[in-house]
Amino acid sequence: PYTTLFRSISGNVTITGSTAGNLLIAGVSASYYGVASSVTDNAGNIYTSVPSSTSTDGTFGTSIWYCNNCLGGATIVTVTFSTAIGEGTMAVYEFSGQNTGSVVDSANTSTGSGTAAISATLTPSVTGELLIAYAVNGTSGITSVTSPWVLIIPSGSAAGSAYYLNPPISAQQATFNYPSGSSYATSIAAFLPPSSGPNPAVATSMFLVF
Repeated sequence: PYTTLFRSISGNVTITGSTAGNLLIAGVSASYYGVASSVTDNAGNIYTSVPSSTSTDGTFGTSIWYCNNCLGGATIVTVTFSTAIGEGTMAVYEFSGQNTGSVVDSANTSTGSGTAAISATLTPSVTGELLIAYAVNGTSGITSVTSPWVLIIPSGSAAGSAYYLNPPISAQQATFNYPSGSSYATSIAAFLPPSSGPNPAVATSMFLVF
């Protein structure tokens, strides 16, 4: 995952040039009432959002955006918000080996309060799926995520992203642990593998704080 830090109405992440036909996923968080309104890149790819989540106190939220069968050569991914934000983060992943048709199996969100930001539960419908989760709370410094999820965060960030490749067909959720309690918001999505061939694999990833 690729990273940076900004406080404005938009921010961007520089990535290694995308490979045509891969799956690009951008997880986004924003504080102080900003909502991600679009994700774009310099190759002209079109990103679609799955359901977004806003914390119970309304001050920050998360969303997951994806582009399937992407165009090659994208090196800058940009998120734009509905208004200037206090702080935002974006994690950009590129996966190879995804389903080239309808790629989203399911998606959901959760909110709550405490030292653990607990995602909603998803159950993959087939073997070989890819799960992505994104969490943010009002404190800083995610310390861990439940195994076997792989955590991607910048140092001291209140937000973090994690992925899980090839989970079993059973209820799955991610728990992000924080050193102190606060209200939180999470988003989680499951992406389908191809009908034949290798399962999805991480091609590259970046995380940005702004």
